[in-house]
Amino acid sequence: NSDVFEADSVIYDLEDAVSVTEKDSARILVSQFLRSAKNDFPMEIVVRINGLDTEYYLDDLNMIVSDKIDTIMLPKARVDTLIELDKLLTKIEESKGLNKKIGVIPIIELAISVLEVDEIAKLPRVNGILLGAEDLSSDLEVARTKSGAEILYPRMRVAMACAAYKIDSIDT
Repeated sequence: NSDVFEADSVIYDLEDAVSVTEKDSARILVSQFLRSAKNDFPMEIVVRINGLDTEYYLDDLNMIVSDKIDTIMLPKARVDTLIELDKLLTKIEESKGLNKKIGVIPIIELAISVLEVDEIAKLPRVNGILLGAEDLSSDLEVARTKSGAEILYPRMRVAMACAAYKIDSIDT
């Protein structure tokens, strides 16, 4: 069918889509599925881990980081959490003998992250930035509207930073 496009990426979500009681099961499911794949996937494989402000992120990384994934998506990303994630990924990649460096897509969901977006965009592993309008609106204490006027400024900041550093800008 000519009006259907192949996916650029597939995102496996270990964060918001998974209840607290199912975190271990979700990790096991995703890692076993990826491991069982015979060859490389024809699209980018992204895993959204739990934030570095939770108790779950380390288990997420240890279980799912492999040559089968391309990118980690980090919720509520900030410069300091991205630097920490880079260190953790480097350690895990070395210990598992990975043949590639895993990329990172930070999710901009905090007002402070909008202010840091230029610094975030130029971090070495960052290959795209996603605007998380729902959580950002909540952090800003504003209502989401159909017009999206409340996220125009963050949307433009993300688009500008991504264009400047030649990385993907992913809208909400």
